[in-house]
Amino acid sequence: MKTRHAIAAVLALFACATFAHADARSTMEYFCPADTPAPAWKKQCFDGPPSKQRVTVFISPAAQDSGRPGNFYIGLRTDGNVRGLFDGSQWVGTEGGLFPPAATVQDLNTQSFVVIQDFLICGMAGYGKHELWAGYGALDAEKEALVENYHRAANPNHTPQYMRQVYMQNDMTRGEKAWNVLKFDCEKFVDTP
Repeated sequence: MKTRHAIAAVLALFACATFAHADARSTMEYFCPADTPAPAWKKQCFDGPPSKQRVTVFISPAAQDSGRPGNFYIGLRTDGNVRGLFDGSQWVGTEGGLFPPAATVQDLNTQSFVVIQDFLICGMAGYGKHELWAGYGALDAEKEALVENYHRAANPNHTPQYMRQVYMQNDMTRGEKAWNVLKFDCEKFVDTP
């Protein structure tokens, strides 16, 4: 009996440890009018405010999701509401439904995305308190089997790719595989170039 509990505890710890490696983060760089990087410690140029910023988002899937097909998602929340989504090349608005992925891959591994470049973040986002969120959703073999064997007949109005997108987005939201990677407040000052 004790051995069974010990094995269950070790397996639970292993599961937590493999999932604990999943995360997302961001970096923000400031650039001076002459296109030179601003000193990181100062976030200001020697001759005035920065003229543009670059924000890069890094998303690292958990070990158990590596190698699976999946989507990466990046979104902007303003005052608690989803306001925009990064589709891999530009920011797009949203009216609900499926999120456009920043990328769809056949083999999940760490990815980076430059989501803001050549302008200032508050100039893009506008007035308000903002949060940049990033995450991923994986498609496991069980869900792929459902797409191939069930949904083709049960949901003829939806393509197999659409159903895969549904399962990947659900994996992100239900599996809590999204993280707040940046908070910024544009209520006091809206910076424009």
